[in-house]
Amino acid sequence: MSSASDIPPKELMSRGVSYVAAAVIHPDIEDMKEQINSLKHEIVVIRRDLEDMKAQLGREAVPEALPSREIMDAIALYLKKEKEAYPSDIADALGISVREVLAALSILKQERKVAEV
Repeated sequence: MSSASDIPPKELMSRGVSYVAAAVIHPDIEDMKEQINSLKHEIVVIRRDLEDMKAQLGREAVPEALPSREIMDAIALYLKKEKEAYPSDIADALGISVREVLAALSILKQERKVAEV
């Protein structure tokens, strides 16, 4: 294939300016298309990561079921007897999860039945 500079001016004019312009900038367009496709792929990956993070945050933000009154009473009784304890100690002593203990303590603090030291 000959370059635009090898074509006589009259023939160049008859082929049309857009044909010549497209032939001259074609390599740049292909490079830009590759860059755009690469960016599109990165955006898809970032969006997927964001959705995963949102889902993870949503799971962590959703409170578990409220502890039963029996559990809260048991914790209050345990603290009355022991005077003070770490949540992990309460969980071990009562055979419940630390998460349940923390949820119960939060409610008991609001009810002013226990205090944080």
